[in-house]
Amino acid sequence: MLTDKEEILEAIAQLAQQVKDQGERLTKVETKLSHLETKLDRDMEKFAIYRDANQSLVNLAFGLIASATIVTVAGALFRR
Repeated sequence: MLTDKEEILEAIAQLAQQVKDQGERLTKVETKLSHLETKLDRDMEKFAIYRDANQSLVNLAFGLIASATIVTVAGALFRR
């Protein structure tokens, strides 16, 4: 049991230091979380661009296939 005033003050000082240390750790965690959120936002933007570009490429491929099919069918019909 702590009965001496100096022991009590020392215990309070230790607790204060622990609280300060935990605050610093929390600040570091908040900073890292903020960086991760920023990185996630950039990655989501890149993914959206990739998805849109991929969809455009698929549409172009289907368009080219459809055009080639039409040209082939039309060419066969007009040769008769």
